[in-house]
Amino acid sequence: MARSTPFIWEKALKVLSAECYGAENDIFELEIPKRLHDSNPAHPGYRYTPRLLDSFEHIGPNGRHVCLVLEPMGESFTAFGTWFPNCQVPNRLMKRFAEELLLALDYAHEYHIIHTDSMTLNITLCDWGSASWTDNHLTPLIQPVLLRAPEVILGAPWGPSTDIWNLGAILLEILDAGDRTLVAKFFDEDGKIRDPLPGRPKAFLEDWIESLSGSDKEEFVLFLKSTMRINPDERKTAKQLLDEVWLEDTSID
Repeated sequence: MARSTPFIWEKALKVLSAECYGAENDIFELEIPKRLHDSNPAHPGYRYTPRLLDSFEHIGPNGRHVCLVLEPMGESFTAFGTWFPNCQVPNRLMKRFAEELLLALDYAHEYHIIHTDSMTLNITLCDWGSASWTDNHLTPLIQPVLLRAPEVILGAPWGPSTDIWNLGAILLEILDAGDRTLVAKFFDEDGKIRDPLPGRPKAFLEDWIESLSGSDKEEFVLFLKSTMRINPDERKTAKQLLDEVWLEDTSID
């Protein structure tokens, strides 16, 4: 944290390690927030991306550090979940969270930016240290292993739709709080599928969702099926997902 005077406003100061810029492969953590800040403040998703207020360089004993001045942010979504029984965020709040993330992703994708790392640690779409341009990837291997899109695992070409897969995986994880008992139903301690026989019943997506029922569950499952498609070309875009039935009512009153 930093404090600006004379108005005593709190700011967040992020100091990047010296090897982030000037090494063999520079990251885009300065350029991408600048693009997001300058492109279109009127876009509905603009408010759900972090504000880059300023940047400067600091020369230290380890080299040149790029420093970013940002608006302070609150707790992570992981910490936010601890306010609720069994760390399960209520459906009505999940819908609002999903809507805001989709608006942010729609904004980023419109300006050729792929976040690549939408984790449960983030409520707003923040931390662009791993982000890439649509036509200039920082690294071929992106996303946390457990949330990684199939095309990335296979080493196939990938694009903005990887963010959509990532979002679906995150929502499923948050809604049931990463419940290990659900994992234990289908996988053993070594990560192998239980009862891997040709005739075994299929594990349906519905089987993984135990905290919802009725129409809430049906609408959420339909939403997930629009995000977690094996073929990335079949996944809906962020803009299209905003029209899904599950997000028709995102009020939290």
